[in-house]
Amino acid sequence: MIIYPLVFFFILIFTILHEHKFIILTEKNKYFFFTFLLIFFSIYIGLRVEVGGDWGNYYENYFVALDVPISNYLKYHIFTKDPLFRLLNYIVIKLNGSYVLLNFILSLIFSFALLNFCFSKTKPFLLILLSLPYLINVVAMGYHRQAIAISMFMYGFNYLENKENSKYIFLVLIASLFHYTAFILVLFVLLNSNKLNIKNLIYVFIVSLLIIILAFDSIVILFVNYLSISYSSSGAYIRCLMNVLPGLIFLYYYKNEFLQIKNKILFKNLSILFIIFFVLLFISPSSAMIDRVSLYLIPFQIILWMNLIDIFKRENNSNHIIFYSIIFLYYLSMLIWIYFGKFSIWWFPYNNFIFMLID
Repeated sequence: MIIYPLVFFFILIFTILHEHKFIILTEKNKYFFFTFLLIFFSIYIGLRVEVGGDWGNYYENYFVALDVPISNYLKYHIFTKDPLFRLLNYIVIKLNGSYVLLNFILSLIFSFALLNFCFSKTKPFLLILLSLPYLINVVAMGYHRQAIAISMFMYGFNYLENKENSKYIFLVLIASLFHYTAFILVLFVLLNSNKLNIKNLIYVFIVSLLIIILAFDSIVILFVNYLSISYSSSGAYIRCLMNVLPGLIFLYYYKNEFLQIKNKILFKNLSILFIIFFVLLFISPSSAMIDRVSLYLIPFQIILWMNLIDIFKRENNSNHIIFYSIIFLYYLSMLIWIYFGKFSIWWFPYNNFIFMLID
C-alpha cells in the first residue's frame, strides 16, 4: 500500500523544487528529466505483476485468446473492435514475448505521451503529480486500451489547441483503434470554436461514422450494458467533481487578464461540459458510462489547475497557498481511493518484475 504514497511524494519533491525555482528547466536538463521519468514510469507501470483490476481480464481475453495461427487472426480479429490493441498483443505473442513485455510496451507509449504533454507546459512536474492519483495509478495500471487512447489524445493535445485539426483527428482515429470510445474526442474539434465551421463538421461526421461502422456491435453492447442494466461506478461523483471544481473557477475568471490559457474558447466550452456531465450523474441510469467518458477530460482538468495557480500569483500573491491546497486535494483523493475504493483491492499488494528478480 505504501508504494503509491511513496511515488506521489517522490514526484512531489521535483514539483516543489521547480515551483520554488530550485530547479530551472532548460532545453538540456529538460531532456534529462524527461528521459529519467520516462524510464521510471515505464518500470513503475509496465513491469508491475498482477496489479490492476483488469489484469486477469486482459490476459485471458486478449493475450491468451490471441495465441492463434495467423489464418485465425486474420479471419476473426483483424476487423473487430480495438484492432491496434489486438495487433500489438499478437505481435508480442508471435515474438514469444511475455505478458509483462506487452505491458511494458504499453506503458512506454503511455508514459512518453504523458510526459510529452506535461513538458510542453510551464509546470510539468505539477501536471505529472496531478496525473498520479487516477490517470496513472488507476487508468494506466487498469484500463490498458483506454489508457493508450488517452495517451494518443494527450500527444495530439497541442494540435487541438493550435487548431491543426487534421493532425488531431488523425490521432483520434488511431486512439479509436485502441479503444472505440475515443471517437468522442473528435467532438472536441467543434468545441474549439464559438462558430460552427462546416469543414470541421464534415471532419467530425466522417471520422465518427467510420468508427461507428467499424465498432457498431461493440457500441451497441456498450449502451446495453451501461444503460439498460443501470451499471454504476462508485467513484464517478468524486472524479467528476474533480473536473467541475476547476471548471467553475475557470468560468468565474474567464475574462481575467491574468488568465494565460492559450485557447480560452476550448476551455470555456469544456468547463461547461464538465458541469453537464456532473449534472447527468444524478439523472442518468448509468454513472459508469459518464465516468469512462470523463477520463478523457482529465488532461483538461490538470491544465486548468495549473493556470489557475498563476492567476492567484498575479492577483494577490496567494499562489503558493493554492498550489499546496491543490496538491493536498489530489493526495486526499488518492487516499480515498486506496482506503475506500470499491475495487482498489486489485492494486494491492503492488508487485513488480524487478522485485521478483531481486528475490
